[in-house]
Amino acid sequence: FGTGSFRFDASIYFNSILSFNVIYANRSTNQFVVDYKSGTTELRTIINGAVPAVTWSPSVKTWYDLSIIRHNGSISFFVNGSQTGGTQLSTDSISAEISPYVGGDPVDGRWFDGLIDEVRVGSDSVNIQPDVNYNIYTLTYLTPNNANKMLQFQTTGSHTEGNKSYCLFNATTT
Repeated sequence: FGTGSFRFDASIYFNSILSFNVIYANRSTNQFVVDYKSGTTELRTIINGAVPAVTWSPSVKTWYDLSIIRHNGSISFFVNGSQTGGTQLSTDSISAEISPYVGGDPVDGRWFDGLIDEVRVGSDSVNIQPDVNYNIYTLTYLTPNNANKMLQFQTTGSHTEGNKSYCLFNATTT
């Protein structure tokens, strides 16, 4: 990602709400983490040490569509198509290295108790246009040769931690 524009999308469903609920973690040189911290009721990103966050109180047994968008040095959070909190400054660099975890962070031993679907992470040149049907941004991700670029996740197995099982994913760019 570097310091450029990006978009993170996922649909999530909490079975229970833990202290730290890690939705996505990229533990590369310059980290990028998306989580929900219940003690402070914050939906957060951790971007190379900086922590943009908004106040949010999800319920269990409910599906939520999340989008986190950074464009022109500002980051915005969206839940079910509506912006949550204000736009915040975000200029920290994120490494282009790919070492993502979906649904947990084994480095910190924090997990997500629930379901996660339709995870998408996009970067490079971003064309943002309003989407009249969903009241959020529609983005087209373009590489310099105008080919779409996005991370896709495919299940490669499972991992058991205590009495919980997690799917392992392989990330590829398209």
